[in-house]
Amino acid sequence: PLLFGEFQGLNLFPLGLAILCLNTPICTLLSCDPDLEQAIRVLPGQSGRFFRRYCLFIFAVNGIVASIYLCSWQFINHGIGLADVGIAALFDLQSAILSVILEWKCPLRNWKTESDLWHHPRKYLVPLVMMLIAALISAWPIGAWIWFCVILAECFSLLFIVRRI
Repeated sequence: PLLFGEFQGLNLFPLGLAILCLNTPICTLLSCDPDLEQAIRVLPGQSGRFFRRYCLFIFAVNGIVASIYLCSWQFINHGIGLADVGIAALFDLQSAILSVILEWKCPLRNWKTESDLWHHPRKYLVPLVMMLIAALISAWPIGAWIWFCVILAECFSLLFIVRRI
């Protein structure tokens, strides 16, 4: 919050939320344990359970981190509104959805050490997308409403797709 105040009319609050989406160890559940991945992929109906529960887990972890950021922002910059809380929830949900899709579709394989796993470039794709969204919202606040509609469509389409898997 000290670094992300207002700068030349741009609200940099979303930029801090995007940086908080960099939760590398949490986003490697299937990649770090090949046996767990095999068990989840083989058993019937596990993909749906994986998507829902893992997404909720990442959303909860991101929510805890974002709430600490919101409290810090309130103490330092004095001004948290309902819109800021909503934007934080959108960041939490979007990064959870993207992380789960990335982990399911492109798990990391053939790594030698845990450091290789945690520092793989794939782990930085979600924060990069979130930084782009943060830049859009900072420059164009109406973009948050459009993003909200996109996230709703993502959630409904994922629920539909997961039921078919």
